[in-house]
Amino acid sequence: EGDARESVVGAEAAAFGEILKMAQAEKNKILQDVREMEGERRRAIVKAEAAAFDDFLSNSQAAKEKILQDAADMAAELRRQREQKEREEAVEAELQRRLEAAKEA
Repeated sequence: EGDARESVVGAEAAAFGEILKMAQAEKNKILQDVREMEGERRRAIVKAEAAAFDDFLSNSQAAKEKILQDAADMAAELRRQREQKEREEAVEAELQRRLEAAKEA
């Protein structure tokens, strides 16, 4: 009877050992799946951050180009105003010269 009992206990211990091995294998698989999901989540976050940075760069480039265009437009307007003022001063000087000439005549 003692040998039979030891045999049953041994079989149960062996079965329990197999159950523990399967549980450990399942735990390892779950941990691997979690690591893979975490890696995918991190990759998705990095990809989203990279896309956001690309948008920022695009918007920054567009803003830079607009500022440069605005500066060129302002420079052109100032040049046009200066040329207009020079023309008006030239006309005024010519009128003044003619007025002086007419007074002397």
